[in-house]
Amino acid sequence: MYWVARSPSPPGWHKPTVKKLMSFTTWLGKAADAREKRLGPDDKHHYFVLGTNRDFTRKEVKNILTTQVPPRKFAQRGEMEFTGASNFVLEDLPIFDARRAAMAEVAKVTGQSCGGITKDEPASFFIRQAIHNKGVQCRIGMRGVIAEAHYDAGRNMIAMLRGKKRYVLTPPESCPALNIIASRQHPSFRHSQTDWSLYPQRERLDKRGEDAPQGSGGGAHPKVLETLGRAQALETVLRAGEVMYLPSYWFHYIVSLDGDISVQCNTRHGPPPLKQGEAAIVQCIGRDNFEHG
Repeated sequence: MYWVARSPSPPGWHKPTVKKLMSFTTWLGKAADAREKRLGPDDKHHYFVLGTNRDFTRKEVKNILTTQVPPRKFAQRGEMEFTGASNFVLEDLPIFDARRAAMAEVAKVTGQSCGGITKDEPASFFIRQAIHNKGVQCRIGMRGVIAEAHYDAGRNMIAMLRGKKRYVLTPPESCPALNIIASRQHPSFRHSQTDWSLYPQRERLDKRGEDAPQGSGGGAHPKVLETLGRAQALETVLRAGEVMYLPSYWFHYIVSLDGDISVQCNTRHGPPPLKQGEAAIVQCIGRDNFEHG
């Protein structure tokens, strides 16, 4: 489960994962072992994460959108940004480059080219509000790696570059059935405590009278699993070469499927203009947690 450091930590809480610095070559060797040995759910898995610097991206986009220099100079600056120390992720995925989207916005407003982008070039299909973009995050998974169900406030574009992943999606209105961590102070805020992988075993667990593991947040309790069954859901398998749009506040549970390693990159940008889904989340986790989350 995803987490960020909070101080103080909740009583009884333990880090669900360990973050390590690792070269891609080292990780690739571990992924090969996972494929050959077919690791089980209790074995150690590794998830390789990389991406652009979100704060740097925001600063660059803000500079592009708010600069006061003439458009001609502006265009020259834009060209320098693209030919300079550009992150290799953006070089490989220009459709997710918020700077390019910002330049297109400026060209449209000023009527003059910016960074080689003309006023006639259509707005970015993938990034609608460049100023709210959070950069690009790429996750490379070995078979069996999961991401616990959670929501993101920004509109999400997800590109599958290699392999395949299973996505189980539930709308914001299903939040009460998902056992969400509602407190913003919790390291895993807005994530589901329920272990979705145990849902098919709910009847067996109920017959055995098993309680939730200590510190699990009730994630394995048969009654909690029964509540999960009330949520509306749909699922899809995202394959290499496909891009999926995930609306704001939709919960998503992700599984890296069997076979080769999976490579997925995504970019998020701004909440929907009509605030679709917001009311359901506010009702579920509380206005204070939402506004400060």
